Amino acid sequence: SVLIAFGVALGSVYDIDLRLVRFELTSVLNWTARPLIMATWSDRQPFTSASARPFERGQGSGPARGIHWWSAGMLIVAVLVPALAAAQSTILDRILAIVDGQIIMHSDVRAFIDLGLVDISAGPSQEIEVLTWLIERRVVLDQVNRFVVAEPDLDAVDRRLDFVLNQVQGDAEIEVILDRVGLAPADIRQLVADDIRRDAYVVDRFEVVEDGLREAAISDWVAGLVRRAQVRRVSSVEREKGY
Repeated sequence: SVLIAFGVALGSVYDIDLRLVRFELTSVLNWTARPLIMATWSDRQPFTSASARPFERGQGSGPARGIHWWSAGMLIVAVLVPALAAAQSTILDRILAIVDGQIIMHSDVRAFIDLGLVDISAGPSQEIEVLTWLIERRVVLDQVNRFVVAEPDLDAVDRRLDFVLNQVQGDAEIEVILDRVGLAPADIRQLVADDIRRDAYVVDRFEVVEDGLREAAISDWVAGLVRRAQVRRVSSVEREKGY
């Protein structure tokens, strides 16, 4: 098992954003997530999370970019040994789902909840419902990007962003939330802009549908997108919460 972890780390330490490396160091004990992470790495395109954070791999032919295997192995040993001890009590983050090669982290779920970016009531199943909502959001945004929906007007983004930030209790609380979920202010702005593009696309696509039938038509369309997408829930929130 440790050798498998070493192999994963050899292919990742030099090529993946530090945040994902930190996750990999703690995920040695999370055997549900680990094999799926290895199986979904790709040299063809970067991963992006639901919060628009890129996790890029390099395009080199070797996993360690020319560094000798023995020296890379020594480095991994030096990093993993203390990390494994710490991982027994602390998990920094984890992948919850992979949607057509794009990841949704637990911190993404928390970001949308804590910043009020999703209208799902608090309760024991809130994180489960938000994860499902983020999966649906991702497949719709893929459609938006496929049809090249233009970026929204800056004033519209500013208005939506002000509405979001006004729901949080003060600048200090915003900073606490951003630090906790690993986002920057520019990330929130991008999330807001993406939601405006998504809403505009859906309105345009279903404007010819009668009002009484529109909501059901949109739900059926989204459900179809999810069925056709490659969706894999990796670390199950249901299992962790005992559902």
